[in-house]
Amino acid sequence: MERQVGFDYLKVFLTFLVVIHHVVMVYGGAAGWYWREVEVPSLGLIAFNTVNQSFFMGLFFMLSGYFVRASLEGKSVAKFIRTRVVRLGIPLLVYFFVVSPFTVALAHPEAGGVVWQRMFRFMVEYRFEPGPLWFLLALLLFSCVYALVFTLCPAMLRPMQRRPRIFVTLAAMCVMGLFTYVVRLIFPVGEKWMWLQLGYFPMYILLFWWGAQAYSQRLLSEWRRPFVIFCGCSVLLLVMGMVWVMMHPVGHGPFEGGENYNALFYALWEPFVAGGIIVVLLYVFSRHISSPSRVGDVLARSAYGVFVIHPPIVVAMSMYLFRFDVPTWSKVVLNSSISLALCVLLACVLLKLPRVSKVL
Repeated sequence: MERQVGFDYLKVFLTFLVVIHHVVMVYGGAAGWYWREVEVPSLGLIAFNTVNQSFFMGLFFMLSGYFVRASLEGKSVAKFIRTRVVRLGIPLLVYFFVVSPFTVALAHPEAGGVVWQRMFRFMVEYRFEPGPLWFLLALLLFSCVYALVFTLCPAMLRPMQRRPRIFVTLAAMCVMGLFTYVVRLIFPVGEKWMWLQLGYFPMYILLFWWGAQAYSQRLLSEWRRPFVIFCGCSVLLLVMGMVWVMMHPVGHGPFEGGENYNALFYALWEPFVAGGIIVVLLYVFSRHISSPSRVGDVLARSAYGVFVIHPPIVVAMSMYLFRFDVPTWSKVVLNSSISLALCVLLACVLLKLPRVSKVL
């Protein structure tokens, strides 16, 4: 499989965004993190999380689908699934049974005892969860299902020869938004089933499939500049529109889901913002950030490790900075910078271990 340096660097960028996304949760962004210093929501930080959430995990799934197709065409399905189980399953299990209770123990000093005692207590109490590594669980399921369909019904997965026309794409986004709205009537954003927020999954599934089908013609890396500029301008307008609606809701009811106009607006807004940002990022990283470099190679090699190990580091750094009386935005910047540096450093150290390097 031909290496595409720009996409390697794009995965680094997305991984760093994941870390910053979780740091922002500590200081008044969207809820759902292990430990929070600021409970009062901040409009700016929630807007950041909302825009981030609209595209970054979906783009991860799209890139994963792209490389899944490439891997399938180069090896047997049995070998492909075995490789996926090792590459995704082992980090998931280690996080589930070891890193997760350790992170929870870090986040709850009020439980008493040193961190190792709390960790053992939480393990005995079955305080296990995949945390942010729900992505690996979902990706493993997506990959196995795609591989089976690829083997049993290859005609269903014929590669796309060209991108859909713009009218078809816009119509598909509208349908996706409406379908997401319906799904969120049952699974609102924030509610989980088997640790997965199914309210986001319609778009994740579509982007994974689209990425896989786009591989043969390299459709993710060829974009015309005027269209990219149009997408960028559209995203700016849509983001400003979301901020305005957050300040002046179009009706009563939560954005996360339910029979209300706010939930409908959010479900329809999301695919258009995601599509625009994804096009811009694919263009920038395939055209302008695609030259190999030593630093870039180190970051690309360590990105997966950073994704796996970042939660306890972010929690520990958040609790350390709690003792300092500095502005919230300063803590966001400090925490993000130091956590990212520590994550990259630790990931590089882990990659020096032969057995670990075969997984990460």
